[in-house]
Amino acid sequence: MNCIHKPKSIFPKQILVALCSMTICLFSSPLVSQASTDDKGDTSPTHEMDVWYRVSIAEKPVGRIHLTSKASKLDDGSKVMEHKSDFFMRLNRDGDVAEVKESSLLVEDADGNLLRFQVNQEMGENEVVIKGVSRGGELHITNSSDDSKRSIEIDESWLSNVQQTDLISDLYKQYQKDADAKPESIYSAFDAQIMSAVKVTITIKGISDTGLEKPWDKGLHVIMKQEIQGGTINSTNWFASDGSLLKSVIPGFGMTMERVKKEDAIKQSSDTVDINGLTSVQASGQVDLLNDASHTFRISVRRDESIPLKDDNWKILKNGPNQILNQVMEKLRSTSITTFSSIGDSSVSLTKASHPKPAAACLKRSSLIQSDADEIKSLARKHKKENPLATAKALEVEVSRLITDANYENVFDSALTVLEKKEGDCTEHSVLLVALCRAVDVPARVATGLIGVQAPASDEPVVQFFYHMWTEVYVDGNWHSLDATLGRGGITSAHIKLSDSSLADGDESGLISIVNLLGRIEIKVVR
Repeated sequence: MNCIHKPKSIFPKQILVALCSMTICLFSSPLVSQASTDDKGDTSPTHEMDVWYRVSIAEKPVGRIHLTSKASKLDDGSKVMEHKSDFFMRLNRDGDVAEVKESSLLVEDADGNLLRFQVNQEMGENEVVIKGVSRGGELHITNSSDDSKRSIEIDESWLSNVQQTDLISDLYKQYQKDADAKPESIYSAFDAQIMSAVKVTITIKGISDTGLEKPWDKGLHVIMKQEIQGGTINSTNWFASDGSLLKSVIPGFGMTMERVKKEDAIKQSSDTVDINGLTSVQASGQVDLLNDASHTFRISVRRDESIPLKDDNWKILKNGPNQILNQVMEKLRSTSITTFSSIGDSSVSLTKASHPKPAAACLKRSSLIQSDADEIKSLARKHKKENPLATAKALEVEVSRLITDANYENVFDSALTVLEKKEGDCTEHSVLLVALCRAVDVPARVATGLIGVQAPASDEPVVQFFYHMWTEVYVDGNWHSLDATLGRGGITSAHIKLSDSSLADGDESGLISIVNLLGRIEIKVVR
């Protein structure tokens, strides 16, 4: 299937999952702080809560979040706090509806130390359970999808959910005492949804209207910068005086989370949001996708005036196997790049492109990339050729042949699931090809970016760019690009790479870095 002729988008579902994780991360803390009196008459904050949020994109409801927090006791009588979140999102991609469900439980002791957590993820027909237990200064994490295990060192500086609540509440009080002070704060916390530490920078803007109904109509306006695995998410938020989150907006993509009553949160809209339409970019200028061996583009990222922070996210473009940076224009927030096709006779050898050695993870298995599974290894060996690059290209053709149902219904399938079901979009093509290459010791990773698609029924070569995923393999000191969705032995000059990822467990850096670009990119065809 040559999807380069199709206007149907190939929005990578990993970006969707990154958005979902970030949504829950925003809402997992701070929590509501309340006071209670124990049996001895001592008054202390319980931080118990039961709140609902509506998730919207482009002002249309697409999901909900339910958060609860309550005090509990372990078998030995020690007091703990249990924080639970339930998340649901439903999106439309060119007529195919994708659903994401995720629930989590995080248990902290009376001092705010993380004791254990569990995350249940349901994406299409797949369910993954991730558990973490604190022991010996480390979090020991298991993944049900492949029984994998790993450990993360616990940082004593991480703030607990309760401590984050108190921090926001204190900042609110400081601002009320001295509005000119505009207190700021920087802290780190652990996020169970993405199994990673998050560095948070909070900037106070003032007290303003939230646009919500009473009693949530006013709140402390806060700009929040979250740094995760090398990626950054900026958001604008409103908090109540007790530290509870009232509203959050992720600009560009137009995602809004706002506190509502339960009955309003669970209402299902019959009109789903078409993600592809929201994220596509129409290029100005003309380009011949089929015949041009190379293109030069000027890519600009609009500044978001609602986030008055230093924003270097637009500098995401880098040299790659099939693209060269020509010029970076700081004042215009623009980058000029030239891309090259690697298909057949139009393939161009790039001597200036960056070809760093692959990370060790590019040869290892993960919960998504089961490269050591017997089924994967058997198929890969059947297509082994005289050299690694020929093998990778043969595997690209095989994956393109195998996946006969190109749909978007499955949100996040692993390589083994793709091999079994033989369906999916660019995400599934990429995941399976990476696993097959690693199975025969060819380092491989996924690349995420944009692909130009010829607009239908047009006399002029009008091009729309959609988010897409493909594969890169490392052979003889160079990275080579392949796209099993196309199955043509390489990529076209209409591919624009933004990031790459080994898809190691817990590594979403290459995907998170793209979130801030959604809805803000402009592309001009120079030649």
